[in-house]
Amino acid sequence: MIPLAIASLTHTDYTASLYAAAAYCHEERLVGWSCDYMCGNHTTGTILQHHFHHPHTDTTGYVAINHNLHFIVLAFRGSLSLLNWIGNLKTWHHWTPWRETKGKVHTGFLSGYLSVADQIRESVDSL
Repeated sequence: MIPLAIASLTHTDYTASLYAAAAYCHEERLVGWSCDYMCGNHTTGTILQHHFHHPHTDTTGYVAINHNLHFIVLAFRGSLSLLNWIGNLKTWHHWTPWRETKGKVHTGFLSGYLSVADQIRESVDSL
């Protein structure tokens, strides 16, 4: 019997969950897209564009492209280290620094994102 939560996933949802899980793989495994089951059938053809990491926030993730699926993937690794958890404790909200958006964001996430934003932007722009 398949649990309801898994049974209700669409193919795209399932594929997105594999891409999210792959953010926990080491960079060497992502380069050849050989990271266990996450890099198997549903994500075959994915090409790592850029693996990003910032040492002060330990914000880590990757940008990849899959021409077969018509996907550009931006995936962040979740909390794994003490630095990540320190960022999580910054629970206050901060107004977004972009004029075109109105809203607040978790300060720890914003700090992590801003630490790698230039790397992400350059990588996506080069696609």
